[in-house]
Amino acid sequence: MEDSGRAATRRVVECVTARGGPALDTVSSLVLALGRLIETDAAVRAAARLTQERVGAGPEWCGCWLPDVEELLEQAAEEGQLHPEVDPRPLTQLTGHLVGGVVARARRDRADRPGAVVGELGELWCLIRRRVAARPEAEMPK
Repeated sequence: MEDSGRAATRRVVECVTARGGPALDTVSSLVLALGRLIETDAAVRAAARLTQERVGAGPEWCGCWLPDVEELLEQAAEEGQLHPEVDPRPLTQLTGHLVGGVVARARRDRADRPGAVVGELGELWCLIRRRVAARPEAEMPK
């Protein structure tokens, strides 16, 4: 099941990153796509949870997507999409923690309110994006 969850995650990452566009927009789209995947795919939730619970036991689920986020955020900084005082490394870590929190929330809340976890994730990412973007008024992609 872990391998299936990682494979599903990689497919989503590749699909989102293949669209192109501004790097910060791609990160935004990827964060939301990961949230939807976590909420809807049991294999992905299992792979993510096992990564959290069995540190060092094998390939980590976050290794399927976090390096892409890091690369995109570095690209966004180089292209002037991030506020000059924003370091992409801690922003990558924050993104990892945010998505990790979605795993816990989806485990508890997905059956009660389908879509609620992704809605919360979108609101939180909007707050983060407003503080880190060079142009905070820029719209977040859907």
